[in-house]
Amino acid sequence: MSPDDFPEVLVMAEAAELMRVQPATLKAWAEKGLVPGECFGVWRFRKSLLLATMDGPRKNFTGAKDAEGANEGAVRPVCGKRRGSQ
Repeated sequence: MSPDDFPEVLVMAEAAELMRVQPATLKAWAEKGLVPGECFGVWRFRKSLLLATMDGPRKNFTGAKDAEGANEGAVRPVCGKRRGSQ
């Protein structure tokens, strides 16, 4: 499949195929903030942002420090699980 064949908003399997990695790898990257994605009970990814991530310098989207370091140590919650649930 070429990148043009994918819709703009991708589910995990589509995004992993686009990035040519296993879904578990992409999930781990998304949870760490290494790739841009949003969790609405399940992960969703914008194709354009994933492609831009591959073309640009590496950036940690959720753990990046702002000018005052307010995001230092920020951790993204696991998608699909409530905090504190097992």
